[in-house]
Amino acid sequence: MIGEVIPSRWAFEALVVEQYRSNEYNRPFYLIEKEKYLAQYYRNVHASEVRSLAVAVLEQDSTSFRSMVENELKILGQTARIESYQPGESYLAYLDKVDEALKTRANNFTAYLEQIQKEIRQEKGNDYLPELKNTIIITR
Repeated sequence: MIGEVIPSRWAFEALVVEQYRSNEYNRPFYLIEKEKYLAQYYRNVHASEVRSLAVAVLEQDSTSFRSMVENELKILGQTARIESYQPGESYLAYLDKVDEALKTRANNFTAYLEQIQKEIRQEKGNDYLPELKNTIIITR
């Protein structure tokens, strides 16, 4: 019985996600919000965890964590769209660069989202977005 329920749940989740991403209200904002929230996640959660690992490596000179930290720094650098970590560079100094770049990236996407919303309000009126959002919530 459980084997039959799981695919149904996955199908339902897929439908809900698709409806959220593709409805008339969210369509213009979804990709911008996604990038904004990814930058915030990597800055607030992922980079903090990597910083804790980096401090452990520095305090204990743990070679087992060293390669893990350097792999994570590579991922964070790509996500932040900055130059790659160079061997010999301070982990914490590089994480400071990552933090600043991710903060800037999230702020830029926030500003872009606000600009898009402002343009829509100017084109279609101040009540358009709230009414559209309420219509989608009520009718779906």
